[in-house]
Amino acid sequence: MINIKTRINLNKVKFNLILLFFFLLTIYPFLIQLIKKNKLVYIPISYLSIWQGAMILFFLVFFKVYELKFRKIDTILLLYFLTFLYTATISIGHGDFKLLLHGFDVTYIPILMYFIARSMKFKVAFLLNFIDKFLSLIFLVTLIGFFLYIIRPNYYLELQSLARFGEINQTNINLNKYYIRMSSILFSVNVFGSLMVISTNLSILMFLYKKKWIYSLYIISFIIGTILSFSRGSWVFLTISLFFYFLLFFLNKNKKNIITKRVFAYILIFILLMSVVYLIIHNFNLNIVKALINRVKSLFMFNSTNTSAYDGRLSQWQYSLQTFLEAPYGQGLGRAGHALAYYGKNSNNNPGSADGWYFKLLLEGGIITFFSFSFYLIYQIIYYFINFNKSKNKFIQLLICSTTFSIIGFSFQGIGSNVWDFYLVSSFLWFMIGITNNLIINKNIVFNRN
Repeated sequence: MINIKTRINLNKVKFNLILLFFFLLTIYPFLIQLIKKNKLVYIPISYLSIWQGAMILFFLVFFKVYELKFRKIDTILLLYFLTFLYTATISIGHGDFKLLLHGFDVTYIPILMYFIARSMKFKVAFLLNFIDKFLSLIFLVTLIGFFLYIIRPNYYLELQSLARFGEINQTNINLNKYYIRMSSILFSVNVFGSLMVISTNLSILMFLYKKKWIYSLYIISFIIGTILSFSRGSWVFLTISLFFYFLLFFLNKNKKNIITKRVFAYILIFILLMSVVYLIIHNFNLNIVKALINRVKSLFMFNSTNTSAYDGRLSQWQYSLQTFLEAPYGQGLGRAGHALAYYGKNSNNNPGSADGWYFKLLLEGGIITFFSFSFYLIYQIIYYFINFNKSKNKFIQLLICSTTFSIIGFSFQGIGSNVWDFYLVSSFLWFMIGITNNLIINKNIVFNRN
């Protein structure tokens, strides 16, 4: 028999292993550059996800997830997860075994982080310590991003040249000279931007719960990082998250228990700081400000011009919809999204890559995967709403808010990007969803555990 002290230490080790896992995911792209002897190379996100998947499968066994007692919410997600059997069968019919494996690795493996989180037994102190350390890690990544943005902007220009044109040359760099997108050591601006917003939500949670100034510094840094990523999807994600926090304040009867006046003081400070930053940039490089403004405007240009956010996407969506209507049962796992973009050049009967999560679902598994994912998503949000109103515990309420706002904002970002396939971000969000559900289901045990 394992005594209580040993069990507690083991649970602490599990949290530290998960933290180490996310730390390695964060620095892995940079480590590859060191291995390449500082030769800048563009790394496909799907390539990075291969070793991410291997680690998750290890956790699946080490954490004894097979002992998890399923609740209704877990079963609904499991039903969506099992749709891979259906989409995989279609891919086998097309002979796309390589796409099948990469599609499973990119889309379905990260979901296992949910079940890993649900299987964990922990004290709230462990979770708070985990969030603290994770935010410290992301803050360090953000500071590195700021440093590179100011000291070595050419680093980002070279990355942009690689991402857009597949090579680095001065002509391509000059095209992006006033349009520098920050990604720090993560290389992907979309992954970086999404991570900034999720970290913002977690920082707001910790600030409201612990009332420490360091979290306000995190919030401001992560918001600025989101803005400088120039990721329009992340901007939408951030806007939705902050909107819901404001809405929560005005609608909640127990405002003092959730959001204090101090929050609004920090929001005012943030606005003033951003005004100062604007003035500095305005005098230093007006083109950056113009690029930011034009980038925002492009979200409201519903056409196919090269200045629109929908340039290239509209034709993809129209083609995806047409393909779906011709084959509503789906094209098979891995035959849309990231897996197809990076590994599908030689695939049979290539249906085309959809730049949007919901079109990807329709293309890969048709109405079955689209309905099962949508049903889970809606049920999960309703589940959080019900438990938020039922709970009297401040931390649980704040964690529900943070996770719910991240899910909703991330899902809106998914209209234009395959967000649930994102390296690192998808795994982390699935993990936090699992932790939040775990806390709701086992709240009496978690808060009374010695």
